[in-house]
Amino acid sequence: MKAERALRLLWLLLAATCAGHRPTQAPLLAPALPYAGPESAPEPPAPLPLSLEDFELLIATPELKNVRPYADRGDHAMAAKVLEADLGASAPSDAETARRWFFLALLQERVRDRVAATRSYEAAAAATWPLSDYAGYGAARMLLEQGRFDAALARLQSVPAEGGLAPPLLAATARAAALARRRSLSIRKFREYLDVEKEVEAAAAARLELAELLLEASPDGRGGPAPSTDARSAVEALRLARRARTGLKSLEERATALETRALAALPAERRAQLLLPDPGEELALLQGLFAREEVDAVERQAAEFLAHLGDRRFETPGCEAAILYAKALASKRQWGRAADALIEPAARCEVDTDYTARALYLAGKYAESDRRYAQATRLFAELERRAGEHRLADDARLRGAMSYLELGDEARFTELLSTMLVDYPAGDMSLDGVFELALRRLEKVDWGGAARVLEPAAELAKATDRTRGSDFAGRERYFLARALMETGDIARGLELLQEVVTELPFSYYMLAAHSRLLAMDPELSRGAMARARDRVANGAFRFEHRPEFDTPAFRRALELLRLGEVELARRELDWSGLLERQSAPGVLWAVALLYEKAGSTRLSHAVVRGLLTDWLEHWPVGDWVRAWELAFPRPYLPLVARFAGQNGIDEFLAYAVMREESAFDPDAVSPADAYGLMQLIEPTARHAAKKLGLPSSPAALRSPAVNIPLGCRVLGELTRRFSNQPLLAIPGYNAGPGRPRRWVADRPGAEFDLWVEQIPFRETRRYTKRVLASRAAYAALYYPDAAESVLRLPERVPAAE
Repeated sequence: MKAERALRLLWLLLAATCAGHRPTQAPLLAPALPYAGPESAPEPPAPLPLSLEDFELLIATPELKNVRPYADRGDHAMAAKVLEADLGASAPSDAETARRWFFLALLQERVRDRVAATRSYEAAAAATWPLSDYAGYGAARMLLEQGRFDAALARLQSVPAEGGLAPPLLAATARAAALARRRSLSIRKFREYLDVEKEVEAAAAARLELAELLLEASPDGRGGPAPSTDARSAVEALRLARRARTGLKSLEERATALETRALAALPAERRAQLLLPDPGEELALLQGLFAREEVDAVERQAAEFLAHLGDRRFETPGCEAAILYAKALASKRQWGRAADALIEPAARCEVDTDYTARALYLAGKYAESDRRYAQATRLFAELERRAGEHRLADDARLRGAMSYLELGDEARFTELLSTMLVDYPAGDMSLDGVFELALRRLEKVDWGGAARVLEPAAELAKATDRTRGSDFAGRERYFLARALMETGDIARGLELLQEVVTELPFSYYMLAAHSRLLAMDPELSRGAMARARDRVANGAFRFEHRPEFDTPAFRRALELLRLGEVELARRELDWSGLLERQSAPGVLWAVALLYEKAGSTRLSHAVVRGLLTDWLEHWPVGDWVRAWELAFPRPYLPLVARFAGQNGIDEFLAYAVMREESAFDPDAVSPADAYGLMQLIEPTARHAAKKLGLPSSPAALRSPAVNIPLGCRVLGELTRRFSNQPLLAIPGYNAGPGRPRRWVADRPGAEFDLWVEQIPFRETRRYTKRVLASRAAYAALYYPDAAESVLRLPERVPAAE
């Protein structure tokens, strides 16, 4: 059934030619089109309708059936030997043969057989196919690693620096030129590389290499004189070294040494002028330190920088440094000092309205965190007065109202929030503000008052509900429905609940609406779901051929994915601009499906979840099931099935937590130093690891084989701890097990939907909703026997826990 459904999935038209196609395999991309640059690429022939289901990794094709067993177990040497024997002396006349030569080169490179890899890359480069330039680049790299610097440089210069290959090609050319003692060429190529490289770490390392070249007194070419470092080169090297310090902590020592060398190469007078970085350089350094979360260094160096600036501290670099200083203090929970640090800059930094708004907002936020609510209200009001059109103005209104509530001034709280929709109709926090006002009515069991507040908000939210995320979509309509039913308008309330169920599949509020309908009239909920499914069944998950599929960038990415070179394909697509929120959904779905087939759940899921929204309008029925499977994938299934079962938890709960914790990135690290797929902090991991005999270091927690068993163990312990209501394990996983106990003790027996809304921590409140929504989607997609019970939320939290 699943195979049949997959075949119905999606017909994607991709440019291809019939030449070279065998009936047993229909490649997505034909081999025979030469590529001579984006302007001169030949007109492709009429495309054929092909399914993405035809795409497969090269290693999975029948041609490599003898190679695959060795490759699967990591015996790259034997895999290369078998593939080389299969290829024999065949000339790469088409893309299929060239593809295998390229793969052979990859295998040979892995076992460090550089001479053989050079030959194989050159064979792949001889054919006219999308990766001929990549193959030429590969051959050049092998020559470079053999120490054949002049030959490598010549080969690199024969490859055009285009598309996603441009940055690594330019970097390799710069390094080859340096090794070939072509100093001027190397410097020029490093500068070209730094103009195009978008990745911070790679650029930081290259800056140091360029700085070293600029400071080097070595011959340029064969037999030329050794130039001394001129002042201009020393200044450039100095600035490169200082900028590199903002990129990586691991480069800081090397960057500092180069900075010292650059200063020493300058005349005394010029050295004195440049001994301290200029304000822009110092600000960049602070920004880099803050990005690396080195808050102690930011606090210390920002204070020194501001003192050094004196009266100039209210110019742009000083003003921005003041914000970084305050953020560093706030990161250490020194809220009062953080607020105080921004009071004078907010008043005297007349940089622009954006700065004023940011400084006042942060000062108010930190004062609020320090329980200085009266000061917070003044700062937020000042922001609205001075920057009422700024994007943070509605945020300030909401925070100011909440501070008034903390002061016991409910009248002012009500006054501020009652006009939010009028004052900030497009504000991203306006609906939150209105909901806070409605929630206050609900806490007082004033259902009529809540209905009056929610009525306009529900209408406004309806237009964008589908794209608000699973923890917000349908919120206003759901609680308006509740309020209407409590005040006697049962018919309209039921109608709204059915709307939420029909229009917002597997959002948290869809679950809440479904659960309430089941309690009141089960047939209404089943009918709403049936209507939603019938409507979706009439709309296919299909899209037509697009010109983007004919571009050289897409063709290169496709071939790289066939070869399993996922990161190179990602760079190619990123470079091309094909992966943007404004890109056509057909392009984005194609890339998501290709990433999945190439084995990268992380990248596939990121495209669907981060750039696509059309699937949220459709229940997972018919062809749309596949779209939902991409949004809710199941990587590492053997591990999850084994350890979820051992710990007495459902697989769909483990996957829901994994999805919301890390978005399937095994290398994810949170600001709180939680690691891996299920985001475990070291103390928690250490406790679980002792019982399982597993390591718990940060490096080990990046391994799915360690992280999943430990995460399932923690979830299992939490579920058993909350035996009266196992769903409390979800907020417990995020906030720690003690907090849900206290929250239940504060409101024993509370209605579950209202209890969730009153979880004190915004992060935990949202996390709980998202995991409940994901849990339901996983159950519906993959565990249908459990879906009915999982879709139903509890009516109340336990009377005592």
